[in-house]
Amino acid sequence: MSPFFEYFACLLLYLPFTQAALTVTVPEGPVQAKPGSDVLLPCYFEDSSGHIDPKRLAVIWSVGTRDIAKYEDKLEIFHPGAKMSSEGLLRGNASILLPNVQDADGTTYTCFVIHSPDSEKKLIELRVEAAPLVKLGSTTVQLTKPSTVACIATDFYPGNISMTWFRNDRIVQGPEWPPAQPSTGQLFRAESLLKLTPEFSDANANYSCQIHHQAREGPEVLKFQLHLQAQPILQLTTMPQGEKFVVAVCNLSKFYPSQINVQWLQNGVPQEQIKSEVHCMQNMMFSINSVFFPQKNDVEVTYVCRVEHEALETPLEQSVHWRPEVTPTIPSIPVVPWTLGVILALVCGFILGAGIVCCICKAKNNSVTGMSSEKMPLQKMDKEKSAEVSNPKIGEDRSGLLLTEELEYVQEQRPLQKKDKEKIFIHGIFLKL
Repeated sequence: MSPFFEYFACLLLYLPFTQAALTVTVPEGPVQAKPGSDVLLPCYFEDSSGHIDPKRLAVIWSVGTRDIAKYEDKLEIFHPGAKMSSEGLLRGNASILLPNVQDADGTTYTCFVIHSPDSEKKLIELRVEAAPLVKLGSTTVQLTKPSTVACIATDFYPGNISMTWFRNDRIVQGPEWPPAQPSTGQLFRAESLLKLTPEFSDANANYSCQIHHQAREGPEVLKFQLHLQAQPILQLTTMPQGEKFVVAVCNLSKFYPSQINVQWLQNGVPQEQIKSEVHCMQNMMFSINSVFFPQKNDVEVTYVCRVEHEALETPLEQSVHWRPEVTPTIPSIPVVPWTLGVILALVCGFILGAGIVCCICKAKNNSVTGMSSEKMPLQKMDKEKSAEVSNPKIGEDRSGLLLTEELEYVQEQRPLQKKDKEKIFIHGIFLKL
């Protein structure tokens, strides 16, 4: 210590006790600094007179017995890169700036101020550390499916950190010391994962993640509640099955929460639909049906059932192809004119032939009756012919023979008229056919 400071110290010992006019102020708690950063150690002083006399002023910064800076008529710096302001001293600011602090710089510093005849000494603790910045990952989890919630700590130093998970103030996981990973600069990051399979009983539970680190006096507590979700299951059916359906049903089930949007689209254009009310299932999840009736059309169409729900990252879609009902047509067969003429002739011939046969049978009955009433004697030849007609041989056409005899007999009795000849001619054609 210089003779100047020894003189002031001796002078203070022999002065009568009076109320101190000098006041020195430093932070009450430790000063924290990240490794590799520049840190300011604040130290302020004031005299009750309100005036600082540089001739009566002396300031010294020290670590243990080692001086790092001193002001006595002039400013001297002994710590590499440290800075103080001579002008600031005259305004009562004795703070010192330490550059690029490391672990070795973490210790207790002394700020000693003398403003004759008063003096005061204050201690400042420097900690090279950084409190973690903490946050939670997504608290949205899928019902009845293995899920995780992340508790993340970043930008802390040193790397030792612990995390504990609580449910309704009871430990459910931890404490655990996750491995610290390098982050920006000389800082670290770490995270812990809460593993669970959520049920509906977890919906109103109070969860928390507690982080312990030496840069904090107490634990950092992050409280939260789970946000439960369940993705909808889509099932599309048509009735009847196939592409020629008359109704399509889009069934969504096992989703949570109940808010959901269902649409039927054709080329992105919404179609008319009939939606049921959202129904609560036995497992406390929800379901809904959307019914769609395709409009009759002459072209094939693809319809899409599109579903939007908060549990889905992208909309859920399923398409169905619809094909119109085709009515079969009977192919037209070209009719050749001469063929049609032949058919008509045959039909007409059949009708005329039937009429002639009927007329001849009536004539036969009339002729036989006349012969009987007049009692005309039969010649021998006539008797033979009659016998042949009555007893036809095997294979002979009895109707043909009968007609021939009848015609001959009629000719003998009376001459044929023109009308009778035409009937006989047509009847002969009919018999040939």
